[in-house]
Amino acid sequence: MKQVKCVEMVLFRPQENVNNDELMKAMMTTNEIVKNFDGFIQRSTSINENGEFLDVVYWESKEQALQAAAKVQEMPEVMKNFALIDPNSIKMEHFEVFAVQD
Repeated sequence: MKQVKCVEMVLFRPQENVNNDELMKAMMTTNEIVKNFDGFIQRSTSINENGEFLDVVYWESKEQALQAAAKVQEMPEVMKNFALIDPNSIKMEHFEVFAVQD
């Protein structure tokens, strides 16, 4: 069983001309690609009442998370989806997991 060692959190908003439904569909399409990366465990994407999105990805290691981030930069289908995101709104953090409670 894979063990979570890294949590990646990304807060973002859609571009001005992009509606929430359009970005939600793009993120679900991206899920189908991201789930195949080495070290991937789980991803959830949420939206709040202010139209802010929160992407939470669980990884086996920070190194694998960073490798996946580099790989997506080379994938036109993912970059097309990411183009719907306002780049000035992106806040990305990686956290080291020290305890897990089931």
